[in-house]
Amino acid sequence: MVDPKPSNEPKVDVKPSRLRIRAVEKKIDGCGTHD
Repeated sequence: MVDPKPSNEPKVDVKPSRLRIRAVEKKIDGCGTHD
């Protein structure tokens, strides 16, 4: 029961982390890379 617990924690942390990076990239793409 200790294996599935830590496996779910990083999985949920990586999902929001990727969405956050995408939002930051989109902001930079529309605020700095907008030729």
